[in-house]
Amino acid sequence: MIYYVRHGQSESNVHLHEGGEWIYEVHNDAPLTAEGRRQAEETGERLRDTKIDVVVTSGLSRARDTGAIINQFHGVPVVVMEELNERVDRRVGTMDSGGRDEEWHKSFEFGYEAYPGIERLEDFRDRVMRAIKRIEKEYEGKNVLVAAHGGVSYVFRRYCEGGKWEGNIRDTVRMKNAEVVEFDLKGLKG
Repeated sequence: MIYYVRHGQSESNVHLHEGGEWIYEVHNDAPLTAEGRRQAEETGERLRDTKIDVVVTSGLSRARDTGAIINQFHGVPVVVMEELNERVDRRVGTMDSGGRDEEWHKSFEFGYEAYPGIERLEDFRDRVMRAIKRIEKEYEGKNVLVAAHGGVSYVFRRYCEGGKWEGNIRDTVRMKNAEVVEFDLKGLKG
């Protein structure tokens, strides 16, 4: 069983919701806020009695820290998989009244080739799929807590729920910070 948790609130989550400037360099490694740490602690409390065999996190600090906080209740091995990092976004700019331009929105469509500075969606999906396959192979029959990102959760959900690899990936349900979703990888082939 996979217990997928999106990282707790990060400084970037707060900054962007306030209409601030967005600056990304390869991956925005924004740390957790105090609220994000509190959210992770609450998630750890909720999962206290859940059997977890291993914690797998992305390489970004907000996911690693979320996984570490939850793991205080379990004390199991932690594995970092860089393939679970959020989608690469190298843009620099200013948010405008909550919207981004139409071209940016198209970058979430499978088959859309190029929005300058953003990792192709197919490349992102394939990278995350390598991590999913590794988790399936290395932790078969184990309960795995995966602490990663909202964008990564779209790929997990499409794969685990048998979604089609077409259309806009953001049509998939968006996870809240520190929310947990259970996925059963058993028997899935992708």
